[in-house]
Amino acid sequence: MSKWLVVAGLLLALLVTAWVRPWRLLGRVGYCAFLGLVLVGGFNLAGPYLGLAVPLNVVTVMIVGLLGLPGLAALILLQLTL
Repeated sequence: MSKWLVVAGLLLALLVTAWVRPWRLLGRVGYCAFLGLVLVGGFNLAGPYLGLAVPLNVVTVMIVGLLGLPGLAALILLQLTL
């Protein structure tokens, strides 16, 4: 009886781990996307005063979300050179 209890416990732990990890990854991606959206949106609010604007799309939001302010600076430099 105790052997089956251990096997059931291990299977339950495996299922919980397999269920939680994708949601944790999805949460991190969502957090990065939100952070990128806030940074790009905030810059675009000040953009008319500076004469610059960064396009607000999925790619730019994720670049800024993952890299932070250096990513925003890179996008601004790309906007200036193109």
